[in-house]
Amino acid sequence: MSLFTVIYRNLWSRRARSLLTAAGVAIGVAAGVGMAAIAWGFQASLERTNAARGADVIVTRLTKRRPSPTPFEQARANDLAAMPGVRAVAGMVWELLTIENTPSIVVYGWEPGSFLWDHLSPRAGQFKTTAEAGGEEDVYLGVMCAEVLRKKVGDIVQIESRTLRVAGIFESAAMIENGAAILPLPILQTILGSEGKVNFLNVRLAPNATAEQFEHLRDTIQARFRGLRVFRGDEIGQNTIETQAAKAMSVATLMIALVIGTLGVMNTMLMSVFERKCEIGLLMAVGWRYGRILAMILLESLTLCLFGAVAGVVLGVAGVRTLQNLDSLRDKIEAQFGLGLVSGAVVFAVVLGILGGVYPALRALAVQPLEALRSE
Repeated sequence: MSLFTVIYRNLWSRRARSLLTAAGVAIGVAAGVGMAAIAWGFQASLERTNAARGADVIVTRLTKRRPSPTPFEQARANDLAAMPGVRAVAGMVWELLTIENTPSIVVYGWEPGSFLWDHLSPRAGQFKTTAEAGGEEDVYLGVMCAEVLRKKVGDIVQIESRTLRVAGIFESAAMIENGAAILPLPILQTILGSEGKVNFLNVRLAPNATAEQFEHLRDTIQARFRGLRVFRGDEIGQNTIETQAAKAMSVATLMIALVIGTLGVMNTMLMSVFERKCEIGLLMAVGWRYGRILAMILLESLTLCLFGAVAGVVLGVAGVRTLQNLDSLRDKIEAQFGLGLVSGAVVFAVVLGILGGVYPALRALAVQPLEALRSE
């Protein structure tokens, strides 16, 4: 009898237990895949946001104590603008604020007349983004933000103690901005009580800037201005606290699933070995070597875990897609699925199968053929 025939027969004869074990693995994989996809999607969204704004370099002050970067002097923008290779610098503030009766919404303060406004596509109203617009009591809402707040052009919005008028509704290539409110920088600085401070400087470099020039600029800024950090536009996404926290949660979920899944698979395989003690003894008696017995138990364990991993990936993708299509979450979360997630699920399944099958396999090797047959 071939090895794979024996494995198939054993799994099929205990199909209820096998399905429950694979389902446990699938749930753990689905949770990890879903959380990792959302974390990667959030990072990709941040990277696209900076690309849409045309920022080659981001200067900020990230700390572990605040979800948003610590404010610093806006005057640093003039220092950066004077550096070789720098074409333009735009100050920015972003903060999570409660607007009227809604949960926290991302609120941006953008420097009037800066390049930050150029990529927005107006959908309603008029955009006064020149330098003279900085003192006007205007707020601009992304299409999703306007939908959540149920506001249209001309309506009044209360942000903290400030009453503002919706001057325009826009659409952006960046999902985060579509769910945000944008104010002229001086207005948001006044609301937050941080006049003359920003928490981001967006820098455009000369068109022919090289990687060596960027590294020199990074070293110069970080040496000259203590506490400031410099990132390329595609680096900042992976360095935010939100992205790191989301990734840490997905890793923690996978680790918990690995422990629970290992115990579940181990329990299933131990019961299988105990129930098949006579069969294993008979296989040894007819000439099956220890290596073949070991392979049989481990392959059964791996088969269960691989089926669970495949089901988990499908379940994770379906679950996240369902969340994205809910009315309350539509266009508010972004997920990124790729080969890395599938490969990670396969690696997870292999590790789980080995960990869950090693001890039962060793117990199977300890079976003595004569004693097993006698006990039957």
